[in-house]
Amino acid sequence: MDSTDPDWQRRLSEHLGERTVDVVFESIGGESATGLLDLMTPLRGRMVHYGMLSGLPAAVTAMDLMSRGLTLTGCGGLAFHARLAETRRQAIDFAASGRLVPLVDTTLPLEHAAEAHRLIEAREHRGMVVLTP
Repeated sequence: MDSTDPDWQRRLSEHLGERTVDVVFESIGGESATGLLDLMTPLRGRMVHYGMLSGLPAAVTAMDLMSRGLTLTGCGGLAFHARLAETRRQAIDFAASGRLVPLVDTTLPLEHAAEAHRLIEAREHRGMVVLTP
C-alpha cells in the first residue's frame, strides 16, 4: 500500500478482509500507527516502530495496546544500534555465502541515476534499485 494515499489504511483493511496482521513495521509515526492497531492480530500482534517520517512519534498509548493485547517495540538507542551492527555483519556473511538473495527490481547504469531517483520517489519499485558504474 502507498502510505502517501490518504485512504491507504481503509484500502489495506478491505484487502485483508477478515484476516489480521501479526507484525507491523511502522516508520511513519504520528496517527499512521494508530490507524493500524485494529488491523493487528489481537493478543499477539506486534508493532515495530523504527522511524518518524511524519516528524512525530507513533501516537499509540499504553491503553491502545493493552485493550487489544498488542506489543510495541521501539528501535533505537545504543544497544539497538550495537545489535544492528552485528546483524548487518551476519547479513553480509549470508549474502557472501549465497544464503541471502536480495530482491532487485531494477538495474540501471549510473548515467540513469535521475531515473533511479524517480522510481524510488514515486515508489514504483518492489525491491532494490541498483546503479551500475
